[in-house]
Amino acid sequence: MKTKNISSPRIIILLFVICALSFFSGIFISHYFYFVPESDPFTEQALSQDLSGPYRLARVVDGDTLIIKIDDVDERVRLIGVDTPESVHPDSFRNSPEGIEASDFVKSVLGGSSVFLEYDISERDRYDRLLAYVYFENGSELVMLNSYLLQNGIARISTYPPNVKHVVLFTENQNFAIDNLLGFWESGFYG
Repeated sequence: MKTKNISSPRIIILLFVICALSFFSGIFISHYFYFVPESDPFTEQALSQDLSGPYRLARVVDGDTLIIKIDDVDERVRLIGVDTPESVHPDSFRNSPEGIEASDFVKSVLGGSSVFLEYDISERDRYDRLLAYVYFENGSELVMLNSYLLQNGIARISTYPPNVKHVVLFTENQNFAIDNLLGFWESGFYG
């Protein structure tokens, strides 16, 4: 029986083409589609957390700060444990296109929806902003915005004790985004 030998260079070229296609399709997918968890373990825990709300979202200030209407008062809410690039900083040199992208991302996720808040140890920061984990409705589930921003590489971890309740989850979320080159991890903005 005569067998046909495939030369070594042809195998190498074929393997190279397959690897290149796999790599570039992964970049395409991560660039144009954000990670949406089908079942986020934290989403399932959200219903058992001590959440307040729903509150009406008045506006998105930037990627990590919102204005929420609580008892007819506009409250500035800073998301706990995350930091996004600046877009409205008084020192304009600190603002970046990525900051505008982060702000737009939050606007697209929240739309005009209501939000729920979960507090940690310190309720306010030195600027008198409420500090909270913010939840939004995604179908019949509640999703934590802080976690969602990290999972998609739009934010990076920025914790200030004693508000560290979800630091382990946040580390997992950020590592997922880094490993999959999502959001600003893909572009190199976050290093």
